Amino acid sequence: MRLINDILTVLLDEGEANKITLLHRANLDSRLLSRYLNILNDAGLIEMKDIRGKMSIRITDEGTRFIVLYKELRYMINGKRVSKT
Repeated sequence: MRLINDILTVLLDEGEANKITLLHRANLDSRLLSRYLNILNDAGLIEMKDIRGKMSIRITDEGTRFIVLYKELRYMINGKRVSKT
């Protein structure tokens, strides 16, 4: 779940990103990133568009909601305050 949160947080911060940006900012290898992008896209947490041969990726409202719920869950488990996005 942490990798999902990391990818979604990068997209929330960037607004829109390509795979290269996600590889660097989320610190993932390309195979792992591709696998997670497919999972996130299928779940409706991100949108992926091919624009002139380049993949553009952005977070959906559901993806943003996931980040909020993930932070609340971490707070409940850890008993620590985490910043809200």
